[in-house]
Amino acid sequence: MKKFSLIILGLICGTQAESQDVHFSQFWNNSIQYNPATAGVIPANLRLVTSYRTQWASVASPYKTYAFNGDARFEPGGNAAIGTGLSVYKDVAGDTEFGTTHFLLSLSGIVDLDRNNKISVGVNGGFLQKSLNPSALQWGNQYQGGGFNGNLDPGETINMNPGFKGDVSAGIVYVYHSNENYMTANDQLNIKIGFAVNHLTRPKHDWTALYTDTLYQNFVAHGEFNIGIGNSRLSVVPGYLMMFQGPSREITVGSLFRYRLQQASKVTGYVKGAYLTLGTYMRLGDAFIPSIAIDFDKYSIGFSYDTNISQLRAASRGNGGFEVSLKFRTPNPYLWKGSRASFR
Repeated sequence: MKKFSLIILGLICGTQAESQDVHFSQFWNNSIQYNPATAGVIPANLRLVTSYRTQWASVASPYKTYAFNGDARFEPGGNAAIGTGLSVYKDVAGDTEFGTTHFLLSLSGIVDLDRNNKISVGVNGGFLQKSLNPSALQWGNQYQGGGFNGNLDPGETINMNPGFKGDVSAGIVYVYHSNENYMTANDQLNIKIGFAVNHLTRPKHDWTALYTDTLYQNFVAHGEFNIGIGNSRLSVVPGYLMMFQGPSREITVGSLFRYRLQQASKVTGYVKGAYLTLGTYMRLGDAFIPSIAIDFDKYSIGFSYDTNISQLRAASRGNGGFEVSLKFRTPNPYLWKGSRASFR
């Protein structure tokens, strides 16, 4: 039954005996998770984001992912800045409670090329740890007389906690930022595009003497845009995320629309900021993702829901994943001081 055991583990850990990364629909809130160069490329000095995602509740035990991302920018002087970041997530998947814990520290160098253009190069390092619940596993030699008997010894030796593995990634980001001509012009144009390679060391976890779970390198291309509609309260915020990891690929494209709820203060000349953002993304061949966010002062709360459109639709009945995020930034990125928040 050894072959059957390996098949089961392959289904648990990923196709072709190699596993893939978790993903978030609100990818803009978890940017340092997939590109360390985005650390510190923010419209504030400090950004903290917590995220929670659950999916596939209608197919099996819900898959749950918890994440925390924080980054900060330090400006020692001149035309350069330093970005630092911390990214942590915990993923628990399915009946076997297959768990992944990822901890990363990021460091980036941000250089102003001129008044409107900058570039950031970053690296991160940390560890990856995996585990699973052995009591949920079923083996071929535990089936007798047409039924399953969990009391039978499967005769298999599995490393249920194969330890911590080092992980390293690197990336680059280009940013273009144009200020508004005046406080209510809303004619800014902001562009952020990047590329990263994750898991340069390809961490490996040995589950059995014959089965090793190896993490593919993840090649990531992403972009965010903020296009102000002149002399209005509306901005268009399109974006994309493309990830290529071994035989798997994920392409997410779409756009949000951001509406300024609060006008400029006539007393202080500042826009203190209240925004409503809504729109849709599409994970090609997989899910349709409506999203909404409310920004107020230094805080933002976002919601999204994946509606499944893949071949699993019949089993999932169209249900996908619910995701919520809470974000804090300081100082308030919506105070107008010659420029307004460029990115999220």
